[in-house]
Amino acid sequence: MYEDDPVSVASQKRQERYLGSNSYGRPIIGTIENIKRFDSATLHQYKQQLYTKDNLIIVIAGKILEKNTLQNLIQEHFSPLIAARTLDKPSFDFYQPLEHQAYFTKQTEQNHLIISARGYSGTQPQRYPAKILATIL
Repeated sequence: MYEDDPVSVASQKRQERYLGSNSYGRPIIGTIENIKRFDSATLHQYKQQLYTKDNLIIVIAGKILEKNTLQNLIQEHFSPLIAARTLDKPSFDFYQPLEHQAYFTKQTEQNHLIISARGYSGTQPQRYPAKILATIL
């Protein structure tokens, strides 16, 4: 069904091209082969390795009447978590593709154009005007 959405297919082709065949360039949901290979135990193990006390923020909003009860509930549900994550993000080395254009043909009534360039990191203040420029383009 994913292949039926031309925008998603074009976006994924761009990901593969600019980010390579590492975890940043592969489909977010994974390949069909990968999806068929994991089960609930694998997913639970991944969650335990990544969702840990050092990687978690708990936010509670609203009129809190029973603070002690709430603290006890948080303690009960989150104290079993591992203290520090055991799974690290893979390293990423940016590269520029040798070919500067690519075409993908699929029988639809639509055309999609994606213009890509290296941008700013999420901490640089220039990211805001760059986002506005991207929206205008």
